[in-house]
Amino acid sequence: MYIMGVDGGGTKTYAVITDERGNLIGEGMGGGANHQSVGMERALGEITRATGEALFKAGLTHEDIAFVQYGLSGADRQKDFDIILPALETLPFEKWDVVCDTMEGLRTGSKDYTGVVLVCGTGTNAAGRNRKGETVQTGGFGYLMGDYSGGAQLATEAFRRTIRSWELREKPTLLTERVPAFLGFGSVEELFHYYLDHDIHHVPASLAKVVHDAALEGDSVAIDLLRESGTELGLAAVSVMKRLRFDLEMESELDSDLEMDSKYGAELESTLDLDSKLESEMDSESDAELGSKLGSDRNNRPDAGEEMNSVSCVDSREETNSVSCADVDRPVVPIVLVGSILQKGKNAVLLSALENTIKREQEAGTPTKGAVRTGAEQVTRSSLEEVPVQIPDFELVIPKVEPVYGAVLLAMDRLHIPVTEEVERNLEDNGGYRNDGK
Repeated sequence: MYIMGVDGGGTKTYAVITDERGNLIGEGMGGGANHQSVGMERALGEITRATGEALFKAGLTHEDIAFVQYGLSGADRQKDFDIILPALETLPFEKWDVVCDTMEGLRTGSKDYTGVVLVCGTGTNAAGRNRKGETVQTGGFGYLMGDYSGGAQLATEAFRRTIRSWELREKPTLLTERVPAFLGFGSVEELFHYYLDHDIHHVPASLAKVVHDAALEGDSVAIDLLRESGTELGLAAVSVMKRLRFDLEMESELDSDLEMDSKYGAELESTLDLDSKLESEMDSESDAELGSKLGSDRNNRPDAGEEMNSVSCVDSREETNSVSCADVDRPVVPIVLVGSILQKGKNAVLLSALENTIKREQEAGTPTKGAVRTGAEQVTRSSLEEVPVQIPDFELVIPKVEPVYGAVLLAMDRLHIPVTEEVERNLEDNGGYRNDGK
């Protein structure tokens, strides 16, 4: 059985074919496939190019593919799907599905397909999915709509800070040397006049690499830019957790665990009381009689040893080695980090700012004005009464595979193919992160 995953981003489209064990059979590349930026006709052409190359390298035909999972940037709203779905239907694959590229990214770092995903490649996006299957998206619609992160934004800000420093409106920075050199100019002045003379208003997203390099050398302006980007990503993650009310979901899961622990605790307490009663009879009964009685009673009740090993939050004797309530494993929300800036860059300043931003919100526990999420409704700030929204425990997850393999995993889920440790190991071996992100 052969499965295809297609990751269509802002600058590239990557298609892979695997078997049901996660072995890479073929792969293909194309240009950007975000219909919002290149148009649906061109996006479809790049998808066709990438999938065709993957089929050719694998020596397969369209009919050999059991399922195709597309993950496309720009698949954000119903209006987008109204454009994308008819176009994909023209491709000769029998069974397929399409999701926003954020969802394939989430699957790469979340076994149960729930949690938060932050995308930071050329652009930025944040999304989440809870156990009810409800989803929400924060950002992904550009600077005007509130976005402030991603390679393109980082490149633009690096260019602006370079000009400002050159004009003495900004503190000195290595960027005044590195940015002109990267763009093929001998000085900031030459760069400045060329861009104005030729009416150029954009810079390549690849300029973001200069920021990473300068930050590693201790440049304070570059460090500030990465810190700002990390803070914005952290705020986006907080937004998703609040809007999906992960705090209520985690609380419900914890209550369920504690209820189960309480049940086991009561059974254990009964076991211990019985042991104590039997032991008190030792003075009046012979060892043989007591042994017979203990054996008879214990054969007619659950294994106390097994119960003690599984108990949490039990208020009992120290000799039971029970776990205290403070030691209970609390449910944790995975925050999956995907895209070249996060998976390839892995800058410590950016990641630290991201994590610290979420922790500050978590510690503050500030009530959020908004509506409690019901069904597919969004939580947005409004004039409604204050609803306390807490940030649950979380962990940052940086997948070792490219986002396209999240599409493969989603396809396996749809086909009910078990994702075993072998499958995960093969995907990691064959699909380790190595290409430039979106």
